[in-house]
Amino acid sequence: VVKQYAKTKGVKWAALNVWTSQGRRFKVDPLFRLGNEYKALRYIRNLGLNTPTIESVILGKRLLVTEFIKGNSLADIIQYSLNKTDEYNNIGFIKAAGEQIAAIHNDKSTLGNIKPKNLIIRGNTLYFTGVDQFGFHSGDPIWDIVQFICRGLKKTTDSTVASKVVRGFLFGYSNEITVEYIKKLSRSKRYIESFYPLISPAVARSIKREIRAFIC
Repeated sequence: VVKQYAKTKGVKWAALNVWTSQGRRFKVDPLFRLGNEYKALRYIRNLGLNTPTIESVILGKRLLVTEFIKGNSLADIIQYSLNKTDEYNNIGFIKAAGEQIAAIHNDKSTLGNIKPKNLIIRGNTLYFTGVDQFGFHSGDPIWDIVQFICRGLKKTTDSTVASKVVRGFLFGYSNEITVEYIKKLSRSKRYIESFYPLISPAVARSIKREIRAFIC
């Protein structure tokens, strides 16, 4: 996979900073993001998790070349769950994602811009990609939790299955770390609200309900 960190994408990051100004600031500089992703791919692997192998770095063209991971993205898995196709096994992958994200948070690090489409499943193994916003012993774990959930559910209005997705993620997450971040999220009035433009009102209510129920 050849990834170019183009200067023009800085406009995208600047726009995201405006949209998420209450919750998260993104790193914009393309060379910084290239270097950050290079380090993050190696660092995540050192935590015992999986990332694509780095094959080449071409600084002059701002290119990072990594191993191609053939498989489904976790975004696909969530959509299969929403379509009620093999729902039980799909929730297992979502639970595994929660566990592995929690392992990163246990290290006091964060992913920064976690999207289910950037988590690739090959066989039964989960690979982290798209980690140019990774925070080394820094960042906001609550933002990771909310972004993962809301990005994963942005294409549905099915609150019933959405609840199962949220529940599966939280269950996996809490297997690896205390529920302190989930408790803080349940008390917040800004994290989930930042994603109201992406998710339906019914799904937003389901997310909040599942988070409150989980910590009770």
